[in-house]
Amino acid sequence: MVSTADSAPDFAGRTDFEDADRGLVAGPAHPRITAEDGRVVWDFGATAFLREDCPDTANPSLWRQSQLCARAGLYEVTGGGVYQIRGFDLSNMTLIEGRHGGAPTGGAALTLTLTEPQLLGALTGRGLDGIDRTGDPAVLTTLMSVLDEPDPGFAIVTP
Repeated sequence: MVSTADSAPDFAGRTDFEDADRGLVAGPAHPRITAEDGRVVWDFGATAFLREDCPDTANPSLWRQSQLCARAGLYEVTGGGVYQIRGFDLSNMTLIEGRHGGAPTGGAALTLTLTEPQLLGALTGRGLDGIDRTGDPAVLTTLMSVLDEPDPGFAIVTP
């Protein structure tokens, strides 16, 4: 979306959407993410209303930004093995594919070494079978427990 101080943004343009969709490898396999007890913890359909035109009661720029942020999936960011998981919660996750595997980074509490098919399987709900791990596997359990049990009093700090 290109605009200047003297002109309004071009909301009819589709370049923003083409840019946001570039590199999509796979979208969500299921319409909802559920916890083990069946609770819905993320519903991809909750943002379906954003496919409609911007209502008069909303700021068009914020509507466009929300439409772009509602895209979800695994994206290849560069041909050099940098991927992002977008839209599966309020944040994005960046994955960097190592060429030699198994080389732990200094500050990593847990390193997962997996192939692209294993990554796609993990993202589409087929589990983590066969994925090599170095570090403390309890880190993943801790992370999932935080994600499964949201704290309504959690402070969100933004710039």
